Amino acid sequence: MTCLIYIAGNVGGYTVVNYVIDKGGNQITVPTFFSAHALYKAFNPDKVVALLPDSLITDTSGNPGDVKKAYKGLVRTRAKELNQQTLNDIDSFLNKLDIYLIPNVGIGKAIKSENGEVVDTRPSVNYVTSRNPVFIFNVVYSILQQLQCDHYIIDLTHGTNVLITAVLLSLIHI
Repeated sequence: MTCLIYIAGNVGGYTVVNYVIDKGGNQITVPTFFSAHALYKAFNPDKVVALLPDSLITDTSGNPGDVKKAYKGLVRTRAKELNQQTLNDIDSFLNKLDIYLIPNVGIGKAIKSENGEVVDTRPSVNYVTSRNPVFIFNVVYSILQQLQCDHYIIDLTHGTNVLITAVLLSLIHI
């Protein structure tokens, strides 16, 4: 089983570009607004997993399911705004997407959502937390181990140094 793993980011400011991907010696071009979708289109993995930093979206309900719903809404809304010709492909990607909330370390602003609906795509809610990087590694490692993938496609385009390091170190130990 092949799994595509990526660290989710705020797609609100992304634009459509042509991703050129080497697939077994053949270069293919995938026009889309974010790299995980391009990799999905190029390799058609069995599973797609977003590691969603808990600092990206804050939902007033406090329900993790609403945060996941808001992230999917954020991606779909950006696709619509860009008049993405592959909106059906985005929906296919989102239907296959499993989202895991990942504790993050940092100070910044999160996107606000209410009951799973993004209120404003501009980060506006204060986010301050202090978590041990070892704890974050253990969360990421547990998720990747639970997936039991034979092959991994890893997109490290986005994310904090701590999250990127945790994914890379976890893969070494799986």
